[in-house]
Amino acid sequence: MSTDNPLPDENAQPDENAQPDENAQPQIPDADSAPTPEPPAVVEPPAPAAAPVVAAAAAQAPEIPPAPPAYPTAPAYPTTATQYQPAPQNTLGVIALVMGILQFFCLGIIGSILAIIFGKVGMNKAKAGLATNGGVAKAGFWLGIIGLILFAIGIIIFIILLASGNSTVDFNVGTN
Repeated sequence: MSTDNPLPDENAQPDENAQPDENAQPQIPDADSAPTPEPPAVVEPPAPAAAPVVAAAAAQAPEIPPAPPAYPTAPAYPTTATQYQPAPQNTLGVIALVMGILQFFCLGIIGSILAIIFGKVGMNKAKAGLATNGGVAKAGFWLGIIGLILFAIGIIIFIILLASGNSTVDFNVGTN
Protein backbone atom coordinates (compact mmCIF):
# COMPACT_ATOMS: atom_id res chain seq x y z
CA MET A 1 0.00 0.00 0.00
CA SER A 2 1.40 3.25 -1.01
CA THR A 3 0.83 6.51 0.68
CA ASP A 4 0.22 8.53 -2.46
CA ASN A 5 -3.11 6.80 -3.15
CA PRO A 6 -5.85 9.38 -2.30
CA LEU A 7 -8.52 6.72 -1.82
CA PRO A 8 -8.69 5.00 1.54
CA ASP A 9 -8.14 1.31 1.84
CA GLU A 10 -11.36 -0.69 2.17
CA ASN A 11 -10.00 -2.92 4.91
CA ALA A 12 -8.25 -0.19 6.82
CA GLN A 13 -9.47 0.67 10.29
CA PRO A 14 -9.75 4.32 11.26
CA ASP A 15 -7.02 5.59 13.53
CA GLU A 16 -8.57 6.59 16.80
CA ASN A 17 -5.56 8.69 17.89
CA ALA A 18 -5.31 10.62 14.63
CA GLN A 19 -6.08 14.32 14.73
CA PRO A 20 -8.24 15.74 11.92
CA ASP A 21 -6.44 18.14 9.60
CA GLU A 22 -8.04 21.56 9.84
CA ASN A 23 -6.68 22.77 6.48
CA ALA A 24 -7.79 19.72 4.54
CA GLN A 25 -10.56 20.13 2.02
CA PRO A 26 -13.29 17.51 1.93
CA GLN A 27 -13.04 15.36 -1.13
CA ILE A 28 -16.15 15.10 -3.28
CA PRO A 29 -16.08 12.34 -5.88
CA ASP A 30 -16.84 13.19 -9.49
CA ALA A 31 -20.30 12.32 -10.78
CA ASP A 32 -18.77 10.37 -13.68
CA SER A 33 -16.46 8.30 -11.53
CA ALA A 34 -18.98 7.58 -8.79
CA PRO A 35 -20.53 4.14 -8.96
CA THR A 36 -24.30 4.01 -9.50
CA PRO A 37 -26.13 2.97 -6.38
CA GLU A 38 -28.05 -0.27 -6.52
CA PRO A 39 -31.64 -0.29 -5.28
CA PRO A 40 -31.84 -1.48 -1.70
CA ALA A 41 -32.79 -5.10 -1.27
CA VAL A 42 -36.01 -5.78 0.62
CA VAL A 43 -35.05 -7.36 3.84
CA GLU A 44 -37.68 -8.71 6.20
CA PRO A 45 -37.07 -7.92 9.81
CA PRO A 46 -35.97 -10.88 11.82
CA ALA A 47 -38.59 -12.51 13.99
CA PRO A 48 -38.30 -11.26 17.56
CA ALA A 49 -36.97 -13.68 20.03
CA ALA A 50 -39.73 -14.57 22.48
CA ALA A 51 -37.60 -15.45 25.45
CA PRO A 52 -35.81 -12.08 25.85
CA VAL A 53 -39.04 -10.11 25.39
CA VAL A 54 -40.93 -12.25 27.92
CA ALA A 55 -38.04 -12.11 30.32
CA ALA A 56 -37.83 -8.33 29.98
CA ALA A 57 -41.58 -7.92 30.39
CA ALA A 58 -41.65 -10.23 33.38
CA ALA A 59 -38.85 -8.28 35.00
CA GLN A 60 -40.72 -4.97 34.59
CA ALA A 61 -44.40 -5.97 35.14
CA PRO A 62 -45.78 -7.00 38.52
CA GLU A 63 -46.73 -10.62 38.94
CA ILE A 64 -50.34 -11.27 37.81
CA PRO A 65 -52.19 -14.29 39.16
CA PRO A 66 -53.40 -16.78 36.56
CA ALA A 67 -56.92 -16.38 35.22
CA PRO A 68 -59.58 -18.62 36.78
CA PRO A 69 -60.81 -21.52 34.67
CA ALA A 70 -63.63 -20.74 32.26
CA TYR A 71 -67.10 -21.80 33.41
CA PRO A 72 -70.36 -21.92 31.48
CA THR A 73 -71.97 -18.52 31.14
CA ALA A 74 -75.54 -19.65 31.90
CA PRO A 75 -76.15 -20.21 35.61
CA ALA A 76 -77.53 -23.55 36.71
CA TYR A 77 -80.20 -21.89 38.86
CA PRO A 78 -82.42 -18.85 38.40
CA THR A 79 -80.94 -15.58 39.63
CA THR A 80 -83.66 -13.00 39.03
CA ALA A 81 -87.32 -12.71 39.89
CA THR A 82 -88.28 -12.90 36.22
CA GLN A 83 -86.65 -16.29 35.84
CA TYR A 84 -88.19 -17.81 38.96
CA GLN A 85 -91.82 -17.45 39.89
CA PRO A 86 -93.49 -19.49 42.62
CA ALA A 87 -96.22 -21.94 41.70
CA PRO A 88 -99.70 -20.37 41.67
CA GLN A 89 -101.86 -20.96 44.76
CA ASN A 90 -104.94 -22.26 42.95
CA THR A 91 -106.15 -24.61 45.69
CA LEU A 92 -108.66 -22.25 47.29
CA GLY A 93 -110.42 -21.50 44.01
CA VAL A 94 -110.81 -25.20 43.26
CA ILE A 95 -112.11 -25.91 46.80
CA ALA A 96 -114.67 -23.07 46.41
CA LEU A 97 -115.98 -24.58 43.16
CA VAL A 98 -116.19 -28.08 44.62
CA MET A 99 -118.06 -26.80 47.71
CA GLY A 100 -120.38 -24.75 45.49
CA ILE A 101 -121.33 -27.87 43.51
CA LEU A 102 -121.57 -30.28 46.44
CA GLN A 103 -123.88 -27.98 48.44
CA PHE A 104 -126.72 -28.91 46.10
CA PHE A 105 -126.26 -32.65 46.63
CA CYS A 106 -125.06 -33.37 50.14
CA LEU A 107 -123.50 -30.45 52.05
CA GLY A 108 -126.38 -27.96 52.24
CA ILE A 109 -125.80 -24.70 54.08
CA ILE A 110 -122.30 -25.68 55.24
CA GLY A 111 -121.23 -26.12 51.59
CA SER A 112 -122.66 -22.69 50.74
CA ILE A 113 -120.79 -20.94 53.53
CA LEU A 114 -117.50 -22.70 52.71
CA ALA A 115 -117.90 -21.93 48.98
CA ILE A 116 -118.42 -18.23 49.75
CA ILE A 117 -115.39 -18.06 52.09
CA PHE A 118 -112.98 -20.01 49.88
CA GLY A 119 -114.25 -18.23 46.76
CA LYS A 120 -113.61 -14.76 48.21
CA VAL A 121 -110.11 -15.68 49.45
CA GLY A 122 -109.32 -17.31 46.06
CA MET A 123 -110.45 -14.19 44.17
CA ASN A 124 -108.26 -11.99 46.40
CA LYS A 125 -105.24 -14.22 45.71
CA ALA A 126 -105.94 -14.05 41.97
CA LYS A 127 -106.21 -10.25 42.17
CA ALA A 128 -102.86 -10.11 44.00
CA GLY A 129 -101.25 -12.25 41.30
CA LEU A 130 -100.65 -15.28 43.53
CA ALA A 131 -103.21 -17.48 41.75
CA THR A 132 -104.19 -17.95 38.12
CA ASN A 133 -107.73 -19.29 38.53
CA GLY A 134 -109.71 -16.20 39.45
CA GLY A 135 -112.64 -17.35 37.29
CA VAL A 136 -112.88 -20.69 39.09
CA ALA A 137 -112.85 -18.96 42.48
CA LYS A 138 -115.52 -16.51 41.29
CA ALA A 139 -117.72 -19.37 40.04
CA GLY A 140 -117.42 -21.14 43.43
CA PHE A 141 -118.21 -17.87 45.22
CA TRP A 142 -121.38 -17.28 43.15
CA LEU A 143 -122.51 -20.89 43.51
CA GLY A 144 -122.18 -20.44 47.27
CA ILE A 145 -124.28 -17.27 47.12
CA ILE A 146 -126.94 -18.97 44.97
CA GLY A 147 -127.05 -21.95 47.33
CA LEU A 148 -127.37 -19.64 50.35
CA ILE A 149 -130.22 -17.71 48.66
CA LEU A 150 -132.03 -20.96 47.77
CA PHE A 151 -131.60 -22.22 51.34
CA ALA A 152 -133.04 -18.93 52.67
CA ILE A 153 -136.00 -19.16 50.24
CA GLY A 154 -136.64 -22.75 51.37
CA ILE A 155 -136.65 -21.69 55.03
CA ILE A 156 -139.06 -18.82 54.27
CA ILE A 157 -141.43 -21.16 52.39
CA PHE A 158 -141.33 -23.66 55.26
CA ILE A 159 -142.11 -20.91 57.79
CA ILE A 160 -145.02 -19.62 55.65
CA LEU A 161 -146.48 -23.12 55.38
CA LEU A 162 -146.24 -23.64 59.10
CA ALA A 163 -147.80 -20.25 59.84
CA SER A 164 -150.71 -20.76 57.45
CA GLY A 165 -152.17 -23.40 59.69
CA ASN A 166 -151.97 -26.02 57.11
CA SER A 167 -149.50 -27.99 59.13
CA THR A 168 -150.86 -31.38 58.43
CA VAL A 169 -148.17 -32.83 56.31
CA ASP A 170 -148.57 -36.47 55.58
CA PHE A 171 -145.19 -38.13 55.56
CA ASN A 172 -146.63 -41.57 55.12
CA VAL A 173 -146.35 -42.01 51.44
CA GLY A 174 -148.22 -44.90 49.96
CA THR A 175 -150.39 -45.73 52.98
CA ASN A 176 -154.09 -44.77 53.48
